Amino acid sequence: MERIVLVMVLFALPFASPKASSITSTLAKTPSFFVTDQREEISPEDLPKKVVQAVLDSEETNGRVVSKVFKVTESDGTVHYEIKFGTEEESLIKKYDEKGKEITD
Repeated sequence: MERIVLVMVLFALPFASPKASSITSTLAKTPSFFVTDQREEISPEDLPKKVVQAVLDSEETNGRVVSKVFKVTESDGTVHYEIKFGTEEESLIKKYDEKGKEITD
């Protein structure tokens, strides 16, 4: 009985590797829309001047404490900035493009 199982395993091995290589080649051809955005935490001082001006010009955000800032580079190369204002309990998150225009989802 053990010999039959061993023979079956040895017979199946050559058929297993082409499947593995086809999976690998399929993953290599995965469309770019599955690529995640790159999100990098930056200092508020590193924000573009137009974004800073947009924050200062808005009654909703002017005077609020900035707690975190992220520069997000999307898979197509476009960049936007996510700014978190306030603390966990009373936080507000806004997104802006490089020209300071607010992005609403």
